[in-house]
Amino acid sequence: VRKAQLDDFDVYQEIQKLFESDRMKEAIGRWTSYVDKQDQDYRSSDREPSEELVALHTDRLTRLALFLASCEPSMRNTEKSIELAQKASGISQGSFEGLYNLAMLTYRGAQYDRCEETIKQIGSKFEESSSRCLFLSAMNNHKRNQTRQAELDLQGALQWMQAMEQKAMQDSNSRILW
Repeated sequence: VRKAQLDDFDVYQEIQKLFESDRMKEAIGRWTSYVDKQDQDYRSSDREPSEELVALHTDRLTRLALFLASCEPSMRNTEKSIELAQKASGISQGSFEGLYNLAMLTYRGAQYDRCEETIKQIGSKFEESSSRCLFLSAMNNHKRNQTRQAELDLQGALQWMQAMEQKAMQDSNSRILW
C-alpha cells in the first residue's frame, strides 16, 4: 500500500504541474490513463486487497470521477465519471459515499431513472440517509416531472436539517457533527 501511495503522489505531482502550465487536456489524459491502469492492476490481482488498498483505489476512482463531472465543460466527460463512480461504489461494497457519488453523477449525467434507483438503494441500505440524499432526490424528481414527490423530498430534507439542529443544541457530540 505504501508503494501505491508513493506512486499516486508522484503521478499527482506530475498532473498538478501539467494543470499549472495550462496543459489541461494532457493532464486529464495522464490522470485518466493512470487511474485506468491502476484499476486494471487492482482487478487482475489474485490476492485479496487490504482495507487500505480498497480505500486508496476507491479514492482514486472517486477523485477522477468527481473531477470529470465538474471540470470546465469542454473537458467534461460525464459518461466516464459515471463509469468510475460505479466501479468505486462496487469496490467500496456500496458504502454510503460511494452510492451517493454515483447518484449525484448519474443526476449530473441526466440519467434520472438511474439516479432514482441509486437513491432508493441508499435508502434501503442506510436507515438514516442524510439531507443530501433528500435534496438530490428532490432535484431528481423535479427533472423527472414528479413535482409532488420533489416537494415532499424537499420538505423532508428541511425537516431533517431542523431535527439535526435541535439535536445539536442539546448534545455536544451532535453539535460537532452538525
